[in-house]
Amino acid sequence: MKIVIIGSGNVAESLAQAIAEAENLELVQVFARNEERGRYLATLTNSHWTSNVEMLAEADIYIISVSDRA
Repeated sequence: MKIVIIGSGNVAESLAQAIAEAENLELVQVFARNEERGRYLATLTNSHWTSNVEMLAEADIYIISVSDRA
């Protein structure tokens, strides 16, 4: 199952790591407005990063993990 995480905070990081380590799940992309955090999470989980909504990867599940303010 292909997954995209939208967000780059602490909860997004924990979810990304869990998904990256799980069998049968593939974290294909991290979408984050914060380039530094987005690139960090993508590198950490061997996935891709984007901040462009038009470049969102095709996935089975999109997990929204953003701050309450967002």
